[in-house]
Amino acid sequence: MVLFESENELKEALDKHDELLCQCARGNLPFWDFNERYDNFYWAYALDGHESDTEEKALLKKHHERIEPHRIVQEEILSLVCSDEDAKKEQYRMAGRISSKEAILRIAEIVTTYLKTAQSNLQRTRLEVWRSYPESSCRPAVEAVVMLKITIGIVSVVAVLVVLQAFTPLIQWDGFASRQIIVIAQASDGSPIPGALITFRDHWYDFLPSIPLAPLTEEERKNWQEEQQNWRSQHSVSGHTEADGSFTFKGRFPAGGKRILFWDHGRFRLAGIISIQAEGYQTLESPLSKLVRQNRIPVWKHRRKPITVLCSLKKKELPNNRLNRIFQNACVSRKLIAKALLPNTNLLMALKTAKLRPGDVIWAVSG
Repeated sequence: MVLFESENELKEALDKHDELLCQCARGNLPFWDFNERYDNFYWAYALDGHESDTEEKALLKKHHERIEPHRIVQEEILSLVCSDEDAKKEQYRMAGRISSKEAILRIAEIVTTYLKTAQSNLQRTRLEVWRSYPESSCRPAVEAVVMLKITIGIVSVVAVLVVLQAFTPLIQWDGFASRQIIVIAQASDGSPIPGALITFRDHWYDFLPSIPLAPLTEEERKNWQEEQQNWRSQHSVSGHTEADGSFTFKGRFPAGGKRILFWDHGRFRLAGIISIQAEGYQTLESPLSKLVRQNRIPVWKHRRKPITVLCSLKKKELPNNRLNRIFQNACVSRKLIAKALLPNTNLLMALKTAKLRPGDVIWAVSG
């Protein structure tokens, strides 16, 4: 007796009932609906081969790995299912009967264990068959068709993007760009300056207008000063340098440009003031753009890599040291030195501190 007209018919039946098992295991199909549609597949099609002829038995043996999960489902799961009410009774449990919930758990285990293995073996078989094709067969033709489809897909995507870019209006945008800044404070000899106070005031720091405080009441004046303080604290950053002389912060800079589709094209401006104070060094206050030597930067730059600012501070010079340097300069005549220092009220003390010879001091004082 022939139950399947061809091997393809057997495969289609197995595929259909494999999908029913997967839907039941995933919870997409209620158990009793699954049971009705599954309809005792293994028994109904006599997949054990007891009704098949020699040729069909060979076909069933060939697909034994795909048939085996359905045998287990039929004989070890569905044949034991009873109603959920009866499954709670002791005599049914003693007889090995199970509820629909337990059946779903067991079917899920079968799907995980057997069907995935069967699908993997099927894919491996197809790959081996594909590789076994000789070069003179249809394999080059199939590869050409696949490559043609991939090429058409890529060209289509590029064409769509070009058309969208051509017909999409250029939208102007403005706002701000946040970037990480690393300020490194060092002395003239290149040694780091730890503990230096660094303050950054951004572009919007002084945006609050100045208003006369005299007409305001005490409470209004206090509220305005608090508002002004809060505004400036939001638009300024300060901190001390670490042992390596560096201080890292995140600054906001005005930015703008054109927007094409989802791409912002434009620049941000390095607007802001950096102030550095360190004991024994002259205070440095300069625009950030001057220190970086750049005014505008494309928005796609420095998204991850921070902007590094290298600042060199000069040491403070005491007045006496300045006099010594002037007096020791051989290019300056004694007469010019005397004229330059005559307005100094502490002239005599300065000259003595400069360690000049007595004759030089008298000559300089007398003019």
